[in-house]
Amino acid sequence: MQIEERDTETNYLLYALFPRPDDRVNYLADMFYYSEHFYSDKLVQLMGDMLYDAGLREYYKYEEELDLGEDGKYIPDFTIEDPESGIKYYWEHCGMLGDYGYSKRWEEKKKVYAKHGIVEGDNLIVTKDSLNGAINSAEIKKIVDRLKEELD
Repeated sequence: MQIEERDTETNYLLYALFPRPDDRVNYLADMFYYSEHFYSDKLVQLMGDMLYDAGLREYYKYEEELDLGEDGKYIPDFTIEDPESGIKYYWEHCGMLGDYGYSKRWEEKKKVYAKHGIVEGDNLIVTKDSLNGAINSAEIKKIVDRLKEELD
């Protein structure tokens, strides 16, 4: 990539207004794997860091597009998949449930997910900020530890 060859000292943050392409056709894939990742909110950052630190990098993708046919396309925070067993989890973090519109959209999204067999407590992991914005990192750690047990 030109930017890496010409300016090797400066850090860059790359944005894309489209879903991440499959690695086979993504000319930025190598940068994704060797660079630090940027996440859109504090808990998603924590979730990504914990998954990475647990050695689960090969199993998860951040904001991978989920095509639900006639119900449209959705983007869970993380998709976690074991290619050997076919086990797939979707992890959604709800950070603004105190906002009526956000909460209503989340409830509708859960209904669509359930229609497609993506169910909380089964293959849908849901974490939430408290109403004051606090996060429970111990809860996140337990979830990551459980995933590590199941996937390793």
